[in-house]
Amino acid sequence: MTPTDRTPWRVQLLIYGLAFLCFYQQSVLFPVLPRFASDLGISVTLVGLVLAARFIVPALFAAQMGEWTARFGLKRSLVWVSVGTVLTTPLYLVADSLALLLLAQVVNGSLYMAAWIASQTYATRVPDRDWVLGVFATVTAVGLTVGPIVGGLALDHSGYPAAFGAYAAGAALLAVVAWLLGAHPAGAPTEPRPRPKGQALALLARPGIQAAFLFSFVCLFTISLRGNFLPLFLEENAMSASAIGLVLAAGSLGQAAIRPFTNLLLKRTGLVSTMMLAALLAILGLSVMPLTVVTTLLLFLAFAHGVGAGLHQSLGLVLLAEHTSDAERGYAVGLRATINQVSSAGAPLLAGVVADLLGMRPAFFVTGALLLVSTLWLLQVLRRAQAERVARAASRAEPEPRLPASTRP
Repeated sequence: MTPTDRTPWRVQLLIYGLAFLCFYQQSVLFPVLPRFASDLGISVTLVGLVLAARFIVPALFAAQMGEWTARFGLKRSLVWVSVGTVLTTPLYLVADSLALLLLAQVVNGSLYMAAWIASQTYATRVPDRDWVLGVFATVTAVGLTVGPIVGGLALDHSGYPAAFGAYAAGAALLAVVAWLLGAHPAGAPTEPRPRPKGQALALLARPGIQAAFLFSFVCLFTISLRGNFLPLFLEENAMSASAIGLVLAAGSLGQAAIRPFTNLLLKRTGLVSTMMLAALLAILGLSVMPLTVVTTLLLFLAFAHGVGAGLHQSLGLVLLAEHTSDAERGYAVGLRATINQVSSAGAPLLAGVVADLLGMRPAFFVTGALLLVSTLWLLQVLRRAQAERVARAASRAEPEPRLPASTRP
């Protein structure tokens, strides 16, 4: 790689700032929203609906958001959706009913999704994207670690206004970071192009894309359970918001800790083994947490779960970038976000229904069992993707056929 192929360090640091702030914003309300919704006196199923509302509606338009933010300009999109988040945060503070809280979740979830899609697309447009995406993914986990700690401390010491103020402050900083990116070409608007009919199906037909999406689905489901449902269980056991924030942060710290070792793991164990082991650790680490209320053990299990779940971001984005063209990538990132949103929304919804029927503890066991079954499908898809990669490499290495000397002109 020549020096001209490297992204300037100033731009890299700002891109990593986007990653940190997006995931800080996603996680700062993790210790806050479950308690805020419970204070309305609603059932666990309805609490799950409130938590899922932040993901459900954006999931319907995430692929289109990828196109819209690319056409409008990634930098411009980031600035405006961040300003919109600051302006709409007070919706939470006036939400004294289920309907208003659902509205606040839908509005802020949509704005967050636009910011996150634009940030990911920005990171895939730089020339040294493999390096940048690796650091980008690590920094997201740092944001996930800091967010719950800040949210829990703010809630315990100053109440809901301070917690939602910390959320709005993250959005304001995101607008500043996006503005500082200036006129870097990665953030420039793209020319509108008619999207081929059936593009989503064409992308989903590629085994590499299937593997990226399914692995992300499994990992994001467990991360969503940790962030949205685990606090409800811990609150039932009289744990403070600050302590809950620490447990959630331990999972995020595990995500950050494993990412620098991604390449080493891939070299030692290969793609299929790495992704399967990561999925199993993410599922089992979370599913057994209800068996204890000892804080030290909860911190350990959350960290172990985070180690497994932490590989979804880097491996998923690299696989996506390898199997899409520049013209397809904005839509593909949006489509991946749709899958991730469905996963994130489904986790508290499913767990809430099971909890109302069977109890909080069985909800973790049932969802864990379903996720373990899904890993069998992941294994099959990974094997097909690997076989396709081997076949493609063999076809490239095969020499061109030559005519026998007697038949040459």
